[in-house]
Amino acid sequence: MGAISIKEWYGSAAICFNENKEVLMVRSNDSMGWSVPSGGIEKGETPEECCIREVKEETGYDVRIVEVLFVKETEINEIKVNTHYFKVEKIGESIGINDPDKTIIEAAWKSLSELDSLIHMYPEDLETIQRMLKMKFIVYDNAHDFERKIESFLLEKEDVFSLFYGVLQAIKAGNYENPFMATIEEDGNVLAFFQMTPPHPLNLIFVDENRLEELIDFFIKVIVELEIDFRSIISLKEWAYKVAEKWEIKTGKAHQLLMDQGLYRLNRVHETLEHSPGSWRYAEESDSALIEKWFNSFENDAGLPISPIEQVKKRVAMFLKEQEVFIWEDKGKIVSMMKKSRPTKNGVTVGLVFTPKEERKKGYARTLVTAVSRELLKDFNFCVLYTDLMNPTSNKIYREIGYEMIADSVHLGFDKRE
Repeated sequence: MGAISIKEWYGSAAICFNENKEVLMVRSNDSMGWSVPSGGIEKGETPEECCIREVKEETGYDVRIVEVLFVKETEINEIKVNTHYFKVEKIGESIGINDPDKTIIEAAWKSLSELDSLIHMYPEDLETIQRMLKMKFIVYDNAHDFERKIESFLLEKEDVFSLFYGVLQAIKAGNYENPFMATIEEDGNVLAFFQMTPPHPLNLIFVDENRLEELIDFFIKVIVELEIDFRSIISLKEWAYKVAEKWEIKTGKAHQLLMDQGLYRLNRVHETLEHSPGSWRYAEESDSALIEKWFNSFENDAGLPISPIEQVKKRVAMFLKEQEVFIWEDKGKIVSMMKKSRPTKNGVTVGLVFTPKEERKKGYARTLVTAVSRELLKDFNFCVLYTDLMNPTSNKIYREIGYEMIADSVHLGFDKRE
């Protein structure tokens, strides 16, 4: 007995929202049910082209594709139905229905409340539409309220998200002016959250990675509407590049890699390392001039913008007051420095590791980081640090100490074209 041949049908469907968060729906002359605009793919058409054409014919609107959503596979009357769903954005106003098949008799924008009372030709589509309509972008003015909303997610990956968590503590302490804090939520559940302390980069964390494309599109839409200005972003590599690509499409602003960062975690110091001569101590006020000079040198080596000296003086004074800077001395000479920052519930960040060129290749930085990391682990469960992955020497040194890479993060900048 031969195999049974099953016929197949391929089509496209469009989900389109307006500025009032209403969805574009159509109704045919042979049904009381409503559906999103859809139709069969014609010979030589791509699914995207079909989608755009069907919306124009059935509603009179020109649209552009915003996002590829999914392909719905069903079987109707022994026909395998494959429908490509797209999120689209209308361009201009409708010129009226012009359906060549004469089946569509009504097109209308329907609100979230109206959707519940409609008869739906494809009830399974309702959940998708409702989910997309219910997402909210919430901006927080109070850092304590923001923390209560997102802290459980930060604690799940406290090491990976230590930068975000640590900066949040500094915002709560009043160390930053005009911070930006926001979430994407649905029915009270957090799907993504964001933080920025200008002029520093916008930090992005996505909770529901299964809806990453949808969340990024929603984020970009709202950021443009709110006219939130940012010059760079920092996030896990996959997330950052997806956001950057979509941001470039939306705004025309190209992205560039500012730093490919490895995030390392230390639980225990390797005790077999050979130590350089000298000893560590907390930096004192008498060391401030040297630390200020080295701060700018560190920025120069890292390819960062050079901070004005008055700003550096203020920052160094604060570092010293909080006893955050450690130095290594050999025979009474300061030869290396490092800093601790952004303490969280269980961890602390190590950074600003610097040795002047004339004292390099003597092991001072490695010995200092080893000694201070060991000291910090008396009060914290782990230490974290960021490294430039393009610098193999520093990455090798930190691995020798016992630091292990746990994430790949990138800092991406955007050009200033409008």
